[in-house]
Amino acid sequence: VSPERLASGLRAVAVSPDGKTLMSSIAQGHDITERKAAGNFLKLYNEALQLLNHTTEPETAIRAIPGLIKTRFGFEAVAIRLRDGEDFPYYETKGFPGDFVRAEHFLCARDQSGNILRDNAGKPALECMCGTILNGRSQPQRPYFTQGGSFWTNSITKLLASAGENSRKLIPRNRCTGEGYESMALIPLKSEDRLIGLLQLNDRRPNLFSPELVRLFEGLGAGIGIALASAAMREACETQEALNAMLRRSLANIPLQEKLNDHLTGLFALPWLSAEPKCAVFLMHPGNRTLALAAHRGFTQAIQLSCANVPADKCLCGKAAGSGQTAASGRLSPDHDILCEKMAPHTHYRSPITAGGKPHGMLTLYLNEGLLLSESRRRFIGAVAEIMAENIAQMQAGEQLSHAQNMEAVGRLAGGVAHDFNNILASIKGFGEFVLKNMPPQDSKRADVEEILTAADRATSLTRQLLAFSRRQIMSPCVLDLNKILGDMT
Repeated sequence: VSPERLASGLRAVAVSPDGKTLMSSIAQGHDITERKAAGNFLKLYNEALQLLNHTTEPETAIRAIPGLIKTRFGFEAVAIRLRDGEDFPYYETKGFPGDFVRAEHFLCARDQSGNILRDNAGKPALECMCGTILNGRSQPQRPYFTQGGSFWTNSITKLLASAGENSRKLIPRNRCTGEGYESMALIPLKSEDRLIGLLQLNDRRPNLFSPELVRLFEGLGAGIGIALASAAMREACETQEALNAMLRRSLANIPLQEKLNDHLTGLFALPWLSAEPKCAVFLMHPGNRTLALAAHRGFTQAIQLSCANVPADKCLCGKAAGSGQTAASGRLSPDHDILCEKMAPHTHYRSPITAGGKPHGMLTLYLNEGLLLSESRRRFIGAVAEIMAENIAQMQAGEQLSHAQNMEAVGRLAGGVAHDFNNILASIKGFGEFVLKNMPPQDSKRADVEEILTAADRATSLTRQLLAFSRRQIMSPCVLDLNKILGDMT
């Protein structure tokens, strides 16, 4: 391929070792007068293909692409936004100031209560020019939009000046201007015409883009979109298989702790969880509201000892259990009350294990520091917690059934003993009454016989209680004279 011209219909395809296409895009041939730009783009394309070809994790490769673009073209700042639920937060940034990234991380406009604002069609209101591109509302008839749905300008200052009073509508947030950026391109990432993200290129120098270069980046954006869609489809299959395996294990007649440990082992078969293989399941003590470590993977002896019992109002896990809300911390924070020596920085994700509105425990994951889970992954962890909750509820129901069966067996035994004892008492009372009837009133032994009959009456009352316990006799509630009962016992 000539450095001055990319041949019409240049096709680049990245294929994974298992034969599945990860990236496919077509760049239409256009005259490129800048030899350096053509050479840089070809190198970038080859490097991107190599990354996607030689990794089992396309996400890792896609995170590296902003750095490649920055290196090859010298842009000051490059970023990728990806869909997460209804928003498009930054997925990876290179070169943007930290304050800028924090301020611009999310695009959805929100009210004072934090609720997403929506337009008349019920769609979330995505702010600024990034939101315009991601809403698919570009206007190709305007010079700063393309037929491919991109936005680009070689001078934000001149663009806003030409817009006049409409400048605030064009770029409402205007933080790019505040940072001094002049050249900017926003390239949509698509998969089968569905917008899944955006590639953002910013630089304080003017005049860095041309229509041809933007179209080439649109081709790269299409490839990234296909790679992401392929990765998402594969991950959906992997997570569904993981849930199916958990359901199969749930049917096994094995102890709960062994079942929970097997569930945790199955979780780490997922590539996106295997990077930081640490997680645990805590069970809630109903009486004292304490979390007890029931199963874990990757915990050191020190962590096991420190986290053996966590009060419901202490540390990250205890506080999440107390609130009943899912929570995540991107790094070690002051709320991390229980710290162990040499504990590595990590993202701490907590998902309550609840069933029927009743807390049963907590599922805790240690992830790589700064990693935030996407909405689909949060839903998956929630489904895992629900399966564990059912396992715990079944175990508790089994224990209650076993207890009820034991009590029923005790009741049957008590009923049998009561009947046999009643027969013996009937003989004692019958013969005692015969003896008492034939004794003269002045007989000194008469009081002894009366005491025998009184004891027999008390024993008869006891057998009635045993029969009531065994449910073989209808209980007859009556008013008791406690003074008399206590007097008879002395």
